[in-house]
This record gives sequence, C-alpha cells and structure tokens, in this order.
Amino acid sequence: MAQFERTYRPEKIKAVEDLKEIINNNSVILTDFQGVDVVGMADIRKALKPCGATFKVVKNTLLTIAASDTDAKDLVKDLAGSTAIMYTDGDPVAATKALMGFTKTPKPIKIKSAYVEGQILDEAKVVELSKTPSKEELIASIIGSIEAPISGVPQVINSLLSDVVFTIDAVADKVATA
Repeated sequence: MAQFERTYRPEKIKAVEDLKEIINNNSVILTDFQGVDVVGMADIRKALKPCGATFKVVKNTLLTIAASDTDAKDLVKDLAGSTAIMYTDGDPVAATKALMGFTKTPKPIKIKSAYVEGQILDEAKVVELSKTPSKEELIASIIGSIEAPISGVPQVINSLLSDVVFTIDAVADKVATA
C-alpha cells in the first residue's frame, strides 16, 4: 500500500508564517466576534487604526500551528469558535482600551486571551490592562508633575522681589519722616 505525503498549500504556509511573525513581534488579543456584522467589524478596525492596531479574522487551525513554535503556545489553548486577532507593535494599553469599547455594544465581541509583553493574559487580566493609564497618559502625568514645581519658581521670585520693594519703600518713608 502506498504512503501519501501531505503537501501544504503555499498560501496556508505563508499565512502561518505571517501569524508567527505577528505573535513574535506584537502584543496580541484574541477575540470571539460571533454576531458582529460587517459594519461592526469596520467600526472596530476604524477605532483601532489611530492606536496603530490591526484587527483581522484568523482560522483557529492556522493560529494554533503558528503559535505552537512560539513562547505563546498557551495563547491558543482550548481555542474554539470564531476568532479575530487584534495586534499592535505600539502601546498595547491604548489599543486594549479601544477594543474594550466593543465588548459593551449590542453585538459585543468577547475577549478570549492575550499575549502582551511576553505574558499570557486571560479575559480578566485584559480588562485590568484596559483600566491602566496608556503610555501617553503616563508621560503627560510625569511631565505635569515635573513642570508644576518649576512653574511655581517665578511666583516665589516675584513674591520675594515685592517684599524687597515694600521694605525699601517702608525704609524710605521712615527716613523721609525723620
């Protein structure tokens, strides 16, 4: 009996390689998009674009094959149902916040799992991540706290100069009356 060797289609091999590259070089969130229509998918993509994130539908089998050769192999454990992947090489918090807005719509997406900064996160951890300040918010906060004391320096100098002027005026008045 003849043995048949399985051959894989080139487009499937390329899709697996692309997914492997996405997982290795980006923060990734897997979602279940069942019930979301084409307009809803377009809205999600439009909301994620300013954050530098991409949202696309993937096949579970190809994603499982791609993740099996990476540190994110547990990302696809128990993967079932329709799956879309959100990925970004930018700020994962900003993208997560944008994505979480679509978990509260009439036809919501559901978070399955995530791979962020080398760690596997479940749905609860992704929700927690979305509540942390984004990179831009943290930078603005740090700059504000550094800038606040500096902006007070001119006020203190003006106050000291005013005290000196008032003291000189008082001494001048005292000398004039004497």
